[in-house]
Amino acid sequence: MDMKTLLVAVNAKYIHTNLAIRLLKANTKASVDIHEFTIKDDVDTIVDGILSYLPDLVGVSCYIWNITKIQACISKLKKLSPKTLVLLGGPEVSYYPDYYINHYSIDFVIKGEGEVAFSQLLEALVNNLPLKAIPN
Repeated sequence: MDMKTLLVAVNAKYIHTNLAIRLLKANTKASVDIHEFTIKDDVDTIVDGILSYLPDLVGVSCYIWNITKIQACISKLKKLSPKTLVLLGGPEVSYYPDYYINHYSIDFVIKGEGEVAFSQLLEALVNNLPLKAIPN
C-alpha cells in the first residue's frame, strides 16, 4: 500500500523555490507530490489546493514568514478533512515541536534535518511500524 503524500511550501514570493520539499522528495522511494503557494494566497486557496490532491499525509515546510498562514491553513484543513495526517517541519517548528502538536491538530513534527526522518516516517506509516526509532 502506498500513502498519497503531498509536500507543501508557502513561499515568501512567487519567484522563490522551496528546496526543502524537493530534498525530502528526492530522498525517499515513496511517491510524493509537491505543491507551492505564496503567503499572498488566501487560506481557502491553499486548503482547496491541498485537498484537491486527496492526500493521506500533508507535509508543510514552516518558516517565520509563513507560520501564521500555515497555522490558519492547518486548522481549516483538519476541520474539512480530519483523517488527513499533517506533518510540520522546518526551522519555525523545530524548536517547539510539543507546542505545535499540543495547540494545533497536527500529527507529526520533524525537528532539524528531515531527509532521513521523512523517508523513515513514510515507511513506518505504510508498513505500520513503530515510530520511536525515527530520528528527529
